[in-house]
Amino acid sequence: MFRGTLALAALALAIALGAGPTLPPTSHAQGITERGPFGGVILSPRQRRRVPGYYTDRPPRVAPRKQLTPLEATASLQTRGFHDVAFVQQRGATYIFEATGQRGERVRLVVNSHTGTIDGVRQLSAPARR
Repeated sequence: MFRGTLALAALALAIALGAGPTLPPTSHAQGITERGPFGGVILSPRQRRRVPGYYTDRPPRVAPRKQLTPLEATASLQTRGFHDVAFVQQRGATYIFEATGQRGERVRLVVNSHTGTIDGVRQLSAPARR
């Protein structure tokens, strides 16, 4: 009984001092635009802070790789087993080569000029019969 009266007196005192659940009136000068659905305030876009996270963090800067010359890319293809390698053209950051594969077939190769990896292969002719 005493606890209930004490709690009721504390609640009455809090309401009398103005510490109730109500919020002060909205102020457009402070960027508060309206009240939310549950009584809270909605802040204007200016007052929203960006929280660092997955989408806002930028990856570390990495120095760009030096582009291989067509001669270096040709040597790389020859070490992989292609022979009669001929440079055809450059398209942006890729080189196009024609070469003879390990089984004797003629192929067109698309090579990344930065990494030297083969990005695509197309067979141009069947292997020569022996």
